[in-house]
Order: sequence, then structure tokens, then C-alpha cells
Amino acid sequence: MLTVTAPDSAPFRGRTQGSGGAYSGFPQDSPQALSAAAPTLNWNAETDSSAGYYEAGVDVGQSFLDGNLVCRLVGPGECFFFSENLFLSLFFLKPRTLYRDHAHQASEMYFNLTGPCGFRLGDEDWVDYLGDSVIWNLPSRPHATRIYGIPFLSAVSWVSDLDSVCRVVPRDDWQGLEAQLQVNSAVRMMSFCVTDPDPQHWI
Repeated sequence: MLTVTAPDSAPFRGRTQGSGGAYSGFPQDSPQALSAAAPTLNWNAETDSSAGYYEAGVDVGQSFLDGNLVCRLVGPGECFFFSENLFLSLFFLKPRTLYRDHAHQASEMYFNLTGPCGFRLGDEDWVDYLGDSVIWNLPSRPHATRIYGIPFLSAVSWVSDLDSVCRVVPRDDWQGLEAQLQVNSAVRMMSFCVTDPDPQHWI
């Protein structure tokens, strides 16, 4: 029997405060579903040593440490539902956050509920994805994510190697990317104003 408690959702409220109407990138029913589930969603910030997810001593960047939250839904350990074969979580990043290049043995699927957001997969150039997009990353392929003016929320799953450790893959452009996100995030959003002309959503 599954028992679900109602944890304090203050971490999520704190990191999303001030986002205004920025969640318009959601699929239509997502805001209502998340609001209904809010009392039972347990959000926690990932750190460079949390739960053995990262290699010891890695530098995931202050941008990520200050801007991430994870709600574990299915998987081993502290999840709502236990599974040894599937890990499923909700993954949140604040606007103007860089999730630095990293890799793990597990293959990974992102179902992005908001957008636009940028992904760099392996040695490919950055590609921007709108909300309601799906990304499948191959095992051990480095990948990075950058968030512009809209907060990022994605359903993320692993379907193998659930005990694999995440290693950071150094790139020489991290500091420049993090600085650039602070300067021109709103400018990049202009390319999407045709489908979403409300300036509040470019913040």
C-alpha cells in the first residue's frame, strides 16, 4: 500500500516566486494538474553530492545549484512509487540557469512541459526546443541545458542503469554561457513572440 504525505512545498514556491505568467509554455491541462497535486509533491534541490548522484568533487556550477528542484515520482529510494527498472521525476530549473555538460550511463528522456529551452547533445550545436517537445539522450552522451526567460519544467525518465553516477564533462564555454544568459535572455525570447506576443512571458 502506498502512503503519500503532504510535504512542505516551500522550496518550490520559493524558487518559482516572481515568475508571473511565465508558465504559459505548459501543455493546456498541466497547470491545473500540478496545482491539484501540489500538496503531495515533494521538491528537493540537487547538489553536487546529493544522494550519490554526482561524482565526488564535481563542479556543477552555482547557477545550477541555486536554480534546480527535483520531485522524484517513480524509482528506487525516496520516490512515491518504487521501481528497480524505471526512474521518473519532475525537473525544474529557474530562468537563466545553465545545467552544465554532464553524462551518465543511463539513457534519458526529457518531456519538456515548458519552453523554449536550449539543449546541447554531445558535440552538436545548441538547439532550442519549445514546450511539449521530447528529447531522447543516448547512454553516456554528454548533454547540457540552458534556460532562458521562462522557467523550465520537464518530466525526466531513466529506463536503465538507475544506479549510474553522473559525471561532469568540462567545456571551456561555461562561464561565457552563464554570463550571456544573464544579459540577453529576454532578447532570445523575441524570436518566439509570434506564437506568444505577451511581453510578460519574455521576462
